[in-house]
Amino acid sequence: MEEAVKKRKLDIEEAAQLKKLEIEATSADTKAKEVALALMVVDKNNMSPKRKAWFTNRQNEMICHHCRSALVAADPNPSARISQPPSPLPPSRCLLLLSNPALCFLRHSLSPALYLTLLPPPRLTARPEEAARSGPGASASGRRWLRPSDAADSSSSFGYLYYCSGRERIVRMANLVTNCGFSPSPAVKAHCNSPSYGHNFIRLQNSKSSTSSLNLKSSSKRSNKLYVTCASTAVQGQTQTPLTGSQQASGHSSSKPKKVMVIGGDGYCGWATALHLSNKGYEVAIVDNLVRRLFDHQLGLDSLTPIASIQNRIRRWKSLTGKTIQLFIGDICDFDFLSEAFKSFEPDSAVHFGEQRSAPFSMIDRSRAVYTQNNNVIGTLNVLFAMKEFSEECHLVKLGTMGEYGTPNIDIEEGFLTITHNGRTDTLPYPKQASSFYHLSKVHDSHNIAFTCKAWGIRATDLNQGVVYGIRTDETAMHEELSNRLDYDGIFGTALNRFCVQAAVGHPLTVYGKGGQTRGYLDIRDTVQCVELAIANPAKPGEFRVFNQFTEQFSVNELAKLVTAAGAKLGLDVQTKSVPNPRVEAEEHYYNAKHSKLSELGLAPHLLSDSLLDSLLNFAVQYKDRVDMAQIMPSVSWKKMGAKPKTVSV
Repeated sequence: MEEAVKKRKLDIEEAAQLKKLEIEATSADTKAKEVALALMVVDKNNMSPKRKAWFTNRQNEMICHHCRSALVAADPNPSARISQPPSPLPPSRCLLLLSNPALCFLRHSLSPALYLTLLPPPRLTARPEEAARSGPGASASGRRWLRPSDAADSSSSFGYLYYCSGRERIVRMANLVTNCGFSPSPAVKAHCNSPSYGHNFIRLQNSKSSTSSLNLKSSSKRSNKLYVTCASTAVQGQTQTPLTGSQQASGHSSSKPKKVMVIGGDGYCGWATALHLSNKGYEVAIVDNLVRRLFDHQLGLDSLTPIASIQNRIRRWKSLTGKTIQLFIGDICDFDFLSEAFKSFEPDSAVHFGEQRSAPFSMIDRSRAVYTQNNNVIGTLNVLFAMKEFSEECHLVKLGTMGEYGTPNIDIEEGFLTITHNGRTDTLPYPKQASSFYHLSKVHDSHNIAFTCKAWGIRATDLNQGVVYGIRTDETAMHEELSNRLDYDGIFGTALNRFCVQAAVGHPLTVYGKGGQTRGYLDIRDTVQCVELAIANPAKPGEFRVFNQFTEQFSVNELAKLVTAAGAKLGLDVQTKSVPNPRVEAEEHYYNAKHSKLSELGLAPHLLSDSLLDSLLNFAVQYKDRVDMAQIMPSVSWKKMGAKPKTVSV
């Protein structure tokens, strides 16, 4: 008991000392004052067996998470020699992993006067001044030292990395200094004597910083990749947000929130889901390459609602709720980037929205069809491999589509169909009849996920989602900077959203063909609720589950009638116009899809009502001045697509 009290006292003292640490930035570059540094020191003896094994297997490596170069290969013994790194190194911007156990820190030096002094180890390979006199790569003891910015310009700061090993098996960094000199602060000297050094997870941030986002742009040969991470501002002793509802039901302590990675978290469904999960007490990280915004620029489109940058969105959420959402900007088709995101965040669940999600986009021309299948299929494969390699217990929640099933003349089951053929009975995946290159990519995803569940024991839930409508959730309504996007064009706009905008601006509702096309629909508030239910009730290892995610079925004609009636109540003269169907699909058909599994888990649906339609219409009227009338009519034809690149917007 006395030892526990003593250790607790030391921890409190250490936390107080660490708060005194400052990151000094005196450069004229004002961005240097907003830099954040993350320090993680892990005691290997306190790790879980799985994580301990992970570090043990990599104890002889130090890897640059930015350029993937092996910087250090050393034997884990006191006489180890540090080898010289490959040259040139990325100038002054590296995320390094030093293991056995590990010291991770994020270095983002924008100024020669920016430095962070850490603890000097008991045995140094060489003092900085000795190494400087001896030249790069040399030391009095014969060991090697690293100067990460040897290839950088003279204005970049540099540091010396040392490897040492002692009885406590704790790796320490000597000094990250600048060429203008340094002086260790009293807080550092005091912290150096703390017996509990290396047993805590600590985050350090500039007290003047208003943001914790860090942008790492490669200056090496991988100059086309962008890496962004968001360091939490929590320090030891800070109370985590208590979990509520489904998190408590899933058996997670309030002191350790469940971690969810939302891939595609800047998109229509992903953004609403990320905020909802964060608000429910989950620790959330967004992974996105922001390509959806690029599509708008390429095609001359825009959201009806003005949407803030992802950085401003996250900052606003933090200011309103005090909750941090981590951010990783990069392409999941880049496995190096994705693997580092997985290793850094260590998700318990991965919600995968990160795909090109428009059927018309995939049918514009050959290049868009190829992009859609490459992005969606390869991206999902990378997620599966990242889970296998770095997060075996992670539960994949994948957003599929009801469009995988097509419109068969029999009832659509939830993923699987029990059939009897020639006297034998079996349960098989439900037949797929995709109707675009986008829908085909989703079918390929489902097959790949099902296979890896069987082969690798991955746990996965495939949410075959219907057509989503609406824009507001409890979280996105908190501030205008949290607003979600609302697409009304013929490429990304969904049926009900498009109809409401058309009614608001006095454009006839565009019904494709006969208008008998029937689909499942759901409110975006139910999308986020379904994802939460899937996370809180995960699949078993090796299990591939399929949930049909929608709440109601409507034909296009039925939706047009509902919008016409709702518009009349608001004094809008809503007309309907049948236009040639640009798609290849049945316009009148049988459709009866089962969707009971999510209801059994507790889904409380928001059904389409007059009040909701009134709200959508009023919202569209509010922003009708932003409507580009040229984007309303369909411009992509399934039958006329070809290999020649096509520019949609004129």
